Amino acid sequence: PKLVLQYTLADHTNLFASARQGYNAGGGALNMINNSYYYYDSESVNTFEIGSRSVLQGGDTSISATLFYNDFKDYQALNSARTITNIDKAHSIGLELEAYTMLGQSWQLHSSVGLLQSKIDRADLGFAKAIGNELNSAPEFTASLGVSYWLTEQWKVDVSSNYVGEFYGDLDN
Repeated sequence: PKLVLQYTLADHTNLFASARQGYNAGGGALNMINNSYYYYDSESVNTFEIGSRSVLQGGDTSISATLFYNDFKDYQALNSARTITNIDKAHSIGLELEAYTMLGQSWQLHSSVGLLQSKIDRADLGFAKAIGNELNSAPEFTASLGVSYWLTEQWKVDVSSNYVGEFYGDLDN
């Protein structure tokens, strides 16, 4: 389920707040290191966002900002044995900024920045040392910069560069 409230601040700017619940099914996998099959449970997340979107210059420029908070239950984390295990409780908070602008009839410049903090709040006894650690595969900083060129209305060439900051490969950090 998802609930979104939007408010038009001006003709070109919308503010929003949203709350939603997400779900990832449980499953099973083969650990290739020790050739054993294992199972993991489903995870759920409650996500809360606030933000704004502005479209300026007749639609040629767009700027957006979103602040979010994720509250995870039974988070599916990768452990040091390279298997997925459920972490009782974890959370993340972040900010995403995005902008694009047309640089003429066929050229567009686009960029984004993401900031993220995450933390494991509660884990079972087998993973108690992970409490307070960051979530795996959750970089604190990401960024992108690129340019697009429309050859026709149906064909576009896009060149971009993406940066992903340091992150941990497992919940042990």
